[in-house]
Amino acid sequence: MTADDRIISRFNSPSFKEVLGSWHQTRRTLHGLGLSVVDRGRFSNYSALLTAATDGQPHIHQRAPHEFVHGVAEISALGYVVEELVTRKLAKGVEQKLRKVLVGGVVPVELEDGDASRSTLFELLIAASLQRCGLEVRLDEPDVVVSDGVRQYGLAAKRLRSKKRVRQRTREAIRQLRSARLRGLIALDISEVSNPRYDIGFYSDSSTILDDLDHRVSVSTSRWARAIWAEDRAVNVCGCLMFASWPYASMSDQRFGTASSLMVTNTCLEDSGDFAFLHDLALRLQRDGLP
Repeated sequence: MTADDRIISRFNSPSFKEVLGSWHQTRRTLHGLGLSVVDRGRFSNYSALLTAATDGQPHIHQRAPHEFVHGVAEISALGYVVEELVTRKLAKGVEQKLRKVLVGGVVPVELEDGDASRSTLFELLIAASLQRCGLEVRLDEPDVVVSDGVRQYGLAAKRLRSKKRVRQRTREAIRQLRSARLRGLIALDISEVSNPRYDIGFYSDSSTILDDLDHRVSVSTSRWARAIWAEDRAVNVCGCLMFASWPYASMSDQRFGTASSLMVTNTCLEDSGDFAFLHDLALRLQRDGLP
């Protein structure tokens, strides 16, 4: 049985119905902000698939298994963001970002607007996780600004869709931090380069997937290291957080699909106070991870 089959065979379980119930609450909260799900957008499609599955259409997943699994994951992620950045405490700039997420293109085609929407959702996940740590955050350049009560730091969040684009995306993040005149961290979502969704059916067990994930993350980390050290103007970059995850994680018997790899260096820093705060911040995110 593949990971898709193992996960979707449980679509009538209470957990999936809870996801749908939470999604309805998320939509009500968004409506209170004047935001709504775009008709025929990917979240609308995700909602329809999940509703059909929980209403007893046992073969719904056979038409679009990856779309179904990915949909549950994205709906859950958006719900987490809304709960943390809207319900618990309204973060500055979150409405504009949420609007960008909701207008994302249809699935499963990775249209340009859909890709931008997923990139924005990653930024919001970072911000929500930081706010959950008890820090002050706002959605502003470079992508997320976090404060320790005295100084402000930036996080430039980037999604990678190809191993060949590591240096390009790293340069973009460096430029963002420099333009914002903030020191900070680069947060890289390497889900696309570490995602085994195309060949996951060939794995025999989750330990094999873990071994392969470690290899993929290691490759991506080494590429990032080469990219960052190739930039002689990266003096404001204190380190990098790398997140590798895919939708199978939260719905599997074991959380084999979620991992984070951390690289933080103080060689670019002049102020040890910066490093101490950012190192602590990085460790918090590594410990708690993303939902």
